[in-house]
Amino acid sequence: MNLGWQNFRKYVKYYSTLKRTNNRVAFGDYQQSEERKEGEKVSKIRVIINPNAQSYSTSIESRLFGFLTEEGLDFELVKTTGPGHATDLAKAAVGDGIEVVIAVGGNGTCNEAINGLMQASANGMAGTLGIIPVGCGNEFARAVGIPLTLKEACHKLAHGQVKLLDVGRVTLPNGQTRFFGNTVGIGFDGRIALDAETTRWFRGTLMSTWMTIKAVAVYNQAPVMNVSYNGQIIEQPMLMVVIGNGQCEASVFQVTPWAKLDDGLFDLLLVPEVSRLQLLRLIPSFKKGTQAVNGTRVVDNPIVLARTPKVQVSSEAELIAHIDGDSLCTDAHQLKFDIFPQSLKVLC
Repeated sequence: MNLGWQNFRKYVKYYSTLKRTNNRVAFGDYQQSEERKEGEKVSKIRVIINPNAQSYSTSIESRLFGFLTEEGLDFELVKTTGPGHATDLAKAAVGDGIEVVIAVGGNGTCNEAINGLMQASANGMAGTLGIIPVGCGNEFARAVGIPLTLKEACHKLAHGQVKLLDVGRVTLPNGQTRFFGNTVGIGFDGRIALDAETTRWFRGTLMSTWMTIKAVAVYNQAPVMNVSYNGQIIEQPMLMVVIGNGQCEASVFQVTPWAKLDDGLFDLLLVPEVSRLQLLRLIPSFKKGTQAVNGTRVVDNPIVLARTPKVQVSSEAELIAHIDGDSLCTDAHQLKFDIFPQSLKVLC
């Protein structure tokens, strides 16, 4: 079903759970957003560009302008000037009556735009978010089925559907909150994300592979973590904990392979302490999303995959974590997670 701007239908569901491993897509039943009247003009679109995204160039910006114009979209371009600015720009766009905010960048730009839209919604329905993936990592764009080529992504914005997706929220020890669309990783993958922020030699899958190898070689920590969810508590040394709304991290690792973006639940991954050799043996399983099955042959304690609407992770040790691929914290002792079911409108 392909719905244009001028012919949105009310309460249309996207039936038949869809899983396409190559595009990391996993959807449940989506609901279409509000109905548009015949001939109604779409409000101006605000396009937020991150000029520091690894794949950004003035050539890409010029082509982007041309493709959006070809699609007949009424838009304006604004650029971020530093970390956190996309959040401010997205929030301001809502205040200005802008209907669609398009994030042009990678995971970080997309996450900041989500935060701006969610903050502006005051816990109501947020959006609408569009995505043009031009970053090093584009996990959320992949998760919602956005093409990774510029022209096709622009075409998707003009002719796609508005779908209602869940958004996760993490609360830090100081009370600060952050929203996320894909995953939060604590421990091993948090360390990888932290190292990746200072690495510019590689991109995409090559960088993910290198960062993973490096982390296996130098990171051998498994702090005792207390993980509370669904009325139970697990306390043991943990290599990593992942709270997943989406399925994939670092382009290739299906950390929460059964996650759905609209089921109102997190997929929780708990990986116990393992040796370096055991970790190396687990990596192929993470690429296939079979770690919970194959892990029992590699590690002594089971790898846990569970679904839950709330999670709390605490430790006496300092916790390193990422949020949608960007560093979240390096010294937290407690992180709380809750989910906002189908609270973000995404054009995809």
